[in-house]
Amino acid sequence: MVLRHAWIFPVLSTLCAFIAFFVCYGIGVARGNHYAWLPYISDGGAVPPQSCIFSLFMNLHAFFITISVYLRHRQYTEFYASCPSFTVHWRRFSIVAMISGFSVAVGFTLVGNFQEGKVTKLWHVIGANLTFLSGMFYAWCQVVLAYKLKPRITPLWLNHTRTGFVTGASIAVIIHIVCANAHPFVPKEPQKTKSLTTESGSTNRAIHVT
Repeated sequence: MVLRHAWIFPVLSTLCAFIAFFVCYGIGVARGNHYAWLPYISDGGAVPPQSCIFSLFMNLHAFFITISVYLRHRQYTEFYASCPSFTVHWRRFSIVAMISGFSVAVGFTLVGNFQEGKVTKLWHVIGANLTFLSGMFYAWCQVVLAYKLKPRITPLWLNHTRTGFVTGASIAVIIHIVCANAHPFVPKEPQKTKSLTTESGSTNRAIHVT
């Protein structure tokens, strides 16, 4: 099996992601739907019409990711077809990595189709966490395969560069998860109590306003 011009799929995947992120961000800022300074990516696709663009290109992004992940697995199986270093153990390892890559695509579709909102927020968060964690796992699997299998598909300097990017991305994911759940730098706003009064002027009850 000869894979020609397979590079086009990760390029298309990246292009679709950039369109989903930055075009929706620009429309959202122009319409005043969110702040221009460091908003969440999901904020750009939270309300129409940018939410429609966000959903469309996130689905395309997930589609091209699926193809890219499968082709990467096939690249290993074809390149090492006659090499004793590619044992059954490493073949299974590559399959596990491929499955985790498919999970990344599923996470992106959940993020794109279940935008931020009271009803869909849970599925949006599930999709985001699935994308981050599965993506980090898949990237480290590729690093392990790149170093362990010989002869190497890519030069050693490229493996070192890839490892540096994956390390930085992993640190960013960990910081994001910690900050999103523990709020170490910006504490949650305390609940404020507001009194409601009856027509006679006496306090009836108190409600909590977040």
